[in-house]
Amino acid sequence: MFETPQAGFRALAKTLLTYQNKHGLRTVRDMINRWAPPVENNTEAYIAQVAREVGVGSREIVGLSKQVPLQRMVTAIARHENGGLFWDEAVIEAGVRQALA
Repeated sequence: MFETPQAGFRALAKTLLTYQNKHGLRTVRDMINRWAPPVENNTEAYIAQVAREVGVGSREIVGLSKQVPLQRMVTAIARHENGGLFWDEAVIEAGVRQALA
């Protein structure tokens, strides 16, 4: 539970940044495989959806140190995890901005 939706999106963004900066995960495929392991999920469908929404190939390196790609990744994961997108873009943008600060 998070105090605000923005705090939840900040936490997701921070997790993705940790995947890149600490664990060296550079592709949507690598990050989603860690986030949603195949033993628990239809990871291939998840990877395809997120890569499409981020605008990259699943094996293409994606840098998440900038607002736009990180926000696209966070938005795609939120949409997949929740079966739709139930937050205004401004809420997600605020959480991602906080993660990058």
